[in-house]
Amino acid sequence: MSKYERYYDKGQLEPLLELFHDECVVDYDVLGSIRGKAEMRKFLEEYFTGKTDIQDCFHMIVNPWVEINGNEAIGRFHFFGVYIFKDIGAVWLVGFYKNKFVKENGKWKIKELRWEAKYISPYSEGWEKKPFADKYLHMKLKKAAEKD
Repeated sequence: MSKYERYYDKGQLEPLLELFHDECVVDYDVLGSIRGKAEMRKFLEEYFTGKTDIQDCFHMIVNPWVEINGNEAIGRFHFFGVYIFKDIGAVWLVGFYKNKFVKENGKWKIKELRWEAKYISPYSEGWEKKPFADKYLHMKLKKAAEKD
């Protein structure tokens, strides 16, 4: 996950893609989901060339918790990121990763990466006053209602 975060922040497409299993599932909560490495490549190419809502970011992960069972593993991580979104400006992102990994040809690959948002807050207002930017609040509430 440290490599994932670093390659993302440095814009290193090929090394980042190498971390994923061909049939990966990536769920960025209300920010969208991706199925398969080909779709991941398309998303990252658009992201790295400024064609997504996210204009820039810096990732930090803490509290790693990983359980390995043979050639499979699960991992949980806390996430904190500073972002710049097209329509909002500076944004705080805070949440949790719930991942599944598989060992393939001696290398660990990300099979599932699921991020659950705790905050998507405008920098100017902070997470206490505005836990979710208006643009994402209705999506988060809808997703929570679907779980019930």
